[in-house]
This record gives sequence, C-alpha cells and structure tokens, in this order.
Amino acid sequence: MNPIGMSPLFLHIADSYSKKERRLLAVKVAQYSVLLLEVVLFTGSSILRFFGVSLDFIRIAGGLLVAWSAWRSLNNTNPTGREEYKEANQNLSSIAFFPLTMPLTAGPGAIAVTIALDTRIEHKFSVMGIFQYLGIVLGIAVVSFLVWVCYAFAEDIFNIIGKTGAKAITSISSMIILAIGVGIFWQGLAPLLEHLIHHV
Repeated sequence: MNPIGMSPLFLHIADSYSKKERRLLAVKVAQYSVLLLEVVLFTGSSILRFFGVSLDFIRIAGGLLVAWSAWRSLNNTNPTGREEYKEANQNLSSIAFFPLTMPLTAGPGAIAVTIALDTRIEHKFSVMGIFQYLGIVLGIAVVSFLVWVCYAFAEDIFNIIGKTGAKAITSISSMIILAIGVGIFWQGLAPLLEHLIHHV
C-alpha cells in the first residue's frame, strides 16, 4: 500500500466531487481496505491450500506486483486512468471499492503480502500466534488510517508543499516500496534456488 504515492491519483479520479465528498470517500476507502485485508488475512492461507499454491510462489508474485506498481509510479505511469471509470464516477459509492480500494489502494500486491504474513505464523492458536495476528491487524489499521489522512487531505497537503514537493515525496515513497517488493521477491526466490542447487 502506498497512501502518499496514490493520493494524487485519488484526486485525479475523484476530482468531480466536492472536498466534503472526497473526505467521505476517503473514509470509505480506508474502511474497505481494512475489511478486505483482514478477510484476506484470516482466509488467504486456506484458499492457498485449496489451490495448492506455495508460500514461495506467493512471495515471488507479490514481490513482482509490489515492485511493478512502484516502478510505474516512479515513471509517472498512471495505473488507473480516470476515463476507464467515467461511467462509474457518477455516484460516490460506486467507486469507493472499485477502483479506489481495489486495485488502487489495497491491490494484488497488498493482498499477496498479507497472505505471506499469515503463512509465517507457525502456531496460529498459541499466545504468540494471537499476538502476531494482533500486530498484523494493527498494522493494517495504521496503514489504512494513513490512507484516510493522505486521501482526505491530499489537496491541502499538495497545495502547501507544491507540485515539486509532492513529486519528491511520491518518488521517495515509491522507491521504498520498490525496495520492499524486491525484498519480498527474493524471499520467495532464494529458497527455490537453494532447493534447485541441492538437487543438481
């Protein structure tokens, strides 16, 4: 999730609304993000087991998605064009979940990372496992709160810091997220390479 980097795009898609409506929309997006990722957190591993997908593959796919999203942001490639959703943009509720929550805010990369965090908890019903789940839930809540802040006050923030400052912040946050994506990708690839080397 990249609240700072995606806030200009949020403004771009929701610019036909008043400031009050955009702030209400930001609340909805933050709420939907929490609900979506928490559902994924508690059901994602079961879904993976059902389809026979390993954690390493999820890390590789999630890392690529996160890195790709950050790379597009660094290169000013608009991942979600407003014209694609012109018809859906007619009322507030119609765009709160799609596209603003999914895939703009809590997209495939965030979903893959959430599943990966769940699968790293070995003893899910132990005291430590419960605390780990609480930590992840708290992390989702904190990032979603940042989504609300960045989206609801995006216009005010960008008016204060200017276009150059906004571009610099977006670039820095995108670079950090790109590095995180590469790290997640390597966490999935390294065990597979090690397994391959041992069997050659």
